[in-house]
Amino acid sequence: MAEAEELLYLAAACVELDELECAVVAVEAAKESVEPTNYKDRRFELTQLSNTECCNYFRFNKADIYRLEETLRLPARLVSPTRVTADRTEALCLLLRRLVYPNRLNDLLPLFGRSVSELSIILIEYWIISTTILGICCKIYTSYGYPLKN
Repeated sequence: MAEAEELLYLAAACVELDELECAVVAVEAAKESVEPTNYKDRRFELTQLSNTECCNYFRFNKADIYRLEETLRLPARLVSPTRVTADRTEALCLLLRRLVYPNRLNDLLPLFGRSVSELSIILIEYWIISTTILGICCKIYTSYGYPLKN
């Protein structure tokens, strides 16, 4: 990393760089931020996790996660405008994992087997759907009353 930082510093210090020198600096800096690719062949499968792992990762066991999907009436498949797709179980687990502990997206690569950009897109799309559903629930509760009293 020190080498890439040094190259960026030298590039910033030089007043005149030709296009080739700029490209070399950019390539060297990009080498440091490349995502690990060994996780991309392994996609997330909730069935592969034990109930203990589910409770540790998401604070829900498997049965509760499936029940939560049905209760929230989430769409079976999320498709973003950039054509990133995820099933509702993966998207819900990704959101739950981020709510349990504020991981960086890069830290979630081993569990979900997706690139950082895909994880970000899934979270944004899912967040839009979740807030819409929660908004509807809030309107219902304020109109008809809450199911539980304090």
